[in-house]
Amino acid sequence: MKNAELPLILNIFERFFRSVSILILAFLFIVAFLQVLTRYALHISIPWTEELARLMNVWLTYMGVAYLHTHNGHIKAEILVKLLKINRNEKIYRYYNIIREIIVLGLSILGLYGSWRAFQNATTNVLASIPSVSYVVFYAPMVISFVLIIDPSSHHL
Repeated sequence: MKNAELPLILNIFERFFRSVSILILAFLFIVAFLQVLTRYALHISIPWTEELARLMNVWLTYMGVAYLHTHNGHIKAEILVKLLKINRNEKIYRYYNIIREIIVLGLSILGLYGSWRAFQNATTNVLASIPSVSYVVFYAPMVISFVLIIDPSSHHL
């Protein structure tokens, strides 16, 4: 799917996710380097670096999932298509894609429901090494990602 084909809101999210992903990856590298440097060279451990690296990894993963789904870049189960030697122009291939999108849509709705419940339950918990930060920051990317997966999936049907 090209950028011109995306609705305006998805274009904004896509540009935002791409920019933030680059920043998070760079910051993740710096935090991981700092963690290794302090732990092995200085023989001290900074407690918040591990939690922050984990948080950035969660954000990067779920933003990548949403980005790839928006651009139809995920690995697909094409083994059935290859085994049955279905041509991509055939009508059955269209039905296969519809069934696949229904499955993705259903699983994404379940994921959104579960991540939303976890998000709500996490509002009262804080990170152990960074007490001023709520666990909500771990569940927010899941909610955002599933919303961004559901929208293109519903349009593919």
